[in-house]
Amino acid sequence: MSGPALKSPQNFTPLPLEPPLNWLPGPRLLPSNVIAGYHADYDKYDASTWAEYVLNRGKTFAGCTSTSSFSAINSGTPRIRCWFGYVSRGGPTTPDDYQRDESESGGVEDSVAFTIS
Repeated sequence: MSGPALKSPQNFTPLPLEPPLNWLPGPRLLPSNVIAGYHADYDKYDASTWAEYVLNRGKTFAGCTSTSSFSAINSGTPRIRCWFGYVSRGGPTTPDDYQRDESESGGVEDSVAFTIS
């Protein structure tokens, strides 16, 4: 079996997520429409460079129509802030496809989402 099918160049635009930027993919995207997930050490990126990394990964998958990225406190040990990102299918997205993380433990920040345009 070969790797992921490369997709033809597509345009993606950022979604206007209202501050505070504690947004996660909602149930329309997570988990059923997730193509791939990524994580990285917090000190290796900032919100912009991590969002760009996830978007560029998404552009390598046929069917990718949105990406989301954010920082949060991991659930492992030690509990430290890390970067997380998802590449999804399922068509264009709007801010309504995302939900705020109101939990005390997750500490979601730095959310960025892109949708195919």
